[in-house]
Amino acid sequence: GISEQKIRRDAYAFLDHLESLTEDEDNHFSRADVKDALRALKGDRKRLSTIASREWIEDNTKVTIPANKRNYRKQKDHVKVMNTMKALKKQLGEEVKEGRPKGSGTAEQTVREWQESHPAGKKADCIRETGLSKPTVYKWWK
Repeated sequence: GISEQKIRRDAYAFLDHLESLTEDEDNHFSRADVKDALRALKGDRKRLSTIASREWIEDNTKVTIPANKRNYRKQKDHVKVMNTMKALKKQLGEEVKEGRPKGSGTAEQTVREWQESHPAGKKADCIRETGLSKPTVYKWWK
């Protein structure tokens, strides 16, 4: 997922834009609104997604959120269609991209290589220097 720090940074970055959409002088968009949104996000995400649908957010915030392009299919059905198309393309000999690009390496490999070149290194330094997330570094640290 996306780190909490990045979500917080992005949310505050939108503050001026959202304030510029304000029409009601008694209802300005403030830092308190960002804090409330982050608090709601930290809570029960499943409940939040049922309360704040895409349509509700668009109606109440003037922020447009394009729908997922699944040609009106449910996600489960869309995945079936896409997997079938992928299998057909393979049968026809067309190139199909799958998984991680060849030679791109893995996070595990990145952490191991960093540890080899920094025997006395700390996890925090590895996180900072590699750009990997904290949970990823902790997962592969030996």
